[in-house]
Amino acid sequence: MNKNPFSIYDFMGYLFPGVLCSVFLYLVFHFDGDMSKLTDVAQLKIALSNTNTGFDLDKSIMFVVFSYILGHIVSYMSSLTVEQFAIRVFDYPSVYLLEEKQKDYGQLWKTFFKTQAISSCIILKQVKIYLKFILKIIISILIFPISFSVFTFGYLFDLNGWVVRNLDKYLIDTIKKKQYLLANRLQINHPDVNDKKCDYHRIIQHYVYLNIPNSQKKTDNYIALYGFLRCISLIFAIGFDVVAFYSLKTIDTNAEWNYSLCILLLSLYGISYLTFLGFMKFYRRFTLENYMTLLSGMFDTSKPTDHI
Repeated sequence: MNKNPFSIYDFMGYLFPGVLCSVFLYLVFHFDGDMSKLTDVAQLKIALSNTNTGFDLDKSIMFVVFSYILGHIVSYMSSLTVEQFAIRVFDYPSVYLLEEKQKDYGQLWKTFFKTQAISSCIILKQVKIYLKFILKIIISILIFPISFSVFTFGYLFDLNGWVVRNLDKYLIDTIKKKQYLLANRLQINHPDVNDKKCDYHRIIQHYVYLNIPNSQKKTDNYIALYGFLRCISLIFAIGFDVVAFYSLKTIDTNAEWNYSLCILLLSLYGISYLTFLGFMKFYRRFTLENYMTLLSGMFDTSKPTDHI
């Protein structure tokens, strides 16, 4: 079957975030790091109008290629920061969907900052642990709008609980039963549903994608959406860091408040956190789609299969 070499993820997960990041980089370098000019609508119009000098095929192709490459970098960085933060704090959706009890406040901190290292040398092991701990602090600062929100009003207003809410007991028990039936069908060992290190959802994901074609389109859309939102969340978080750093450098107690700069900071902060919530939403839906397809798909799990 011939398929288009470019999938929806190439556009949503790489190209669009790359274009947005390219625009941000252009504005920063165009204004020589003077973030106050980003709040001046007239200055922005002039900067953007200067780029519109007519259509140039070569420049357009170079811009698309550069944005696509930059999008790959942003996507990879977001998977190391935004996604890893979400996994460390809340765990994988395949886990918390089937959990009957949510984490308390102390567990959120503990699971994120908990570090382990393997080494035959005790000193080297301790060094690795300290380096990992420092790296986690750096990541939490880099994505400050996300990390601060999760550990403060995200918990106080139960936004965390809404994002990682589990399924009802009937669905949890039924899905776990289907997992055992699928293991019989695939002729593999039964999964330990209580073992968080057992990535059994990966098997479910590939099985339903290959054997139930009707679920493929929705799955592809969810992957593209959560990849897109994960990248956008990182871009706006870094944008907030850059503007906040500039604001701290230019603090003048005798000057009047720059309300436009404050609005810009709040906008970058809010968009970063809201897109993070969107990322968590579609990450959850992607996993739930696999579980529900396994649960309600039209196939016989009692018979062995070779298709996985």
